Amino acid sequence: MQPPFSKERASCENDNREDHMTRILLTTMGTTWQIPPELIGFTNPGLVDLYRFHPFREKIQTTREENGIQPVDELWIVTTTGRVNQDVQKVKDWHSLLVSPLNTSIPGFLGLINEEKTGVGSVHLGLVFCLDVDDPESITPGKELFRFCWATAEELADRKLEYWSQLALRLAG
Repeated sequence: MQPPFSKERASCENDNREDHMTRILLTTMGTTWQIPPELIGFTNPGLVDLYRFHPFREKIQTTREENGIQPVDELWIVTTTGRVNQDVQKVKDWHSLLVSPLNTSIPGFLGLINEEKTGVGSVHLGLVFCLDVDDPESITPGKELFRFCWATAEELADRKLEYWSQLALRLAG
């Protein structure tokens, strides 16, 4: 029996990098570390075809097509469970078996912003995560963030920031 991993990275049809927006799958760990691999198997069957022997394989493929589900480029995992290290290691071990792994990021949960001092705070709850990336310069925002730049916590401490950014920076410590 051949393994469900493809020998080449799954390519997206009509994937022209000039107009291709990075497709990011953001998921929680759920109650088991197996959720991320199952989702990748669903979204990226050309990369890892976990459902190739599933009795409802055709229905799964139809669901992908009817909902316009396209292969993702990156997997981001968010978790706040007490067993983060063990679960993250299991996902990393699984991910390392892929011939052409996806870009992955596992944000660390830093805390909540819950305040009623500002108009934004009276109607929003903020979740603050720290995302550790290997190559920050490779992450570029959309056109709406035309003045985007990377900065260290020390550089940000010297800037005049709006209230929520100040609170997030405090959580980042």
